[in-house]
Amino acid sequence: VRMSFLISFFLKNADLINNIGVLFNIFYAIFNLILGIVYDSLWYVTVGIYYLMVFIIRFQLIKKELRARSMRDNTQKIKFEYKVYRRTALFLILLCVFSAMIVLKNISLQKSHEGGVFPILTACAYTLYRIVVCVINLLSLKRQKHPIPIAACTVNFSVAAVSLIALQNSILSYFEDTVKLAKYLNGALSTLIFITVITISVMMIKSSHRKLKSLSNSVFL
Repeated sequence: VRMSFLISFFLKNADLINNIGVLFNIFYAIFNLILGIVYDSLWYVTVGIYYLMVFIIRFQLIKKELRARSMRDNTQKIKFEYKVYRRTALFLILLCVFSAMIVLKNISLQKSHEGGVFPILTACAYTLYRIVVCVINLLSLKRQKHPIPIAACTVNFSVAAVSLIALQNSILSYFEDTVKLAKYLNGALSTLIFITVITISVMMIKSSHRKLKSLSNSVFL
């Protein structure tokens, strides 16, 4: 009974959990930037910049959602939300390109990272948190009827996937003997995740384009 209650609670409050997660993004971004400065690590600096970009996207989605809720014209509201939905997909593609540049640069360096166990444990905790949020989002998708919350769920999925890459890289790069292995595993996992996220983003762009076109045609009828 308690488990079903918790599941029901999380699903009903998925939007609130997503909004709270925006704060975690900025804190984790600052944390990685500090690690980059302390340990003189380009990897942590670029990861921090990535999460900072995620924070900006998620914060903008919250602002756009609040704006959409204030609209009285339902047609204009739907158009506005699908335009935000399409724009978010484009930003996700740009994030994938930036993430791919990070991974390629890291693979080319082929060196272990400093920082000890603490950054790895922090990355593990954050990745676990992102996966939990992602699962809640996936389960709550049936309840979502508006494009902006669905776009936020997609961003969370992308962040959870990239967090797996960062965690894997941190763990493998901690040990000097696994640096070469990290090169191949990071390349394989990154390729799989980037292809998945870009495919989802392209589908978002196509679906929003079709919806906006149908709404425009309905106005002239």
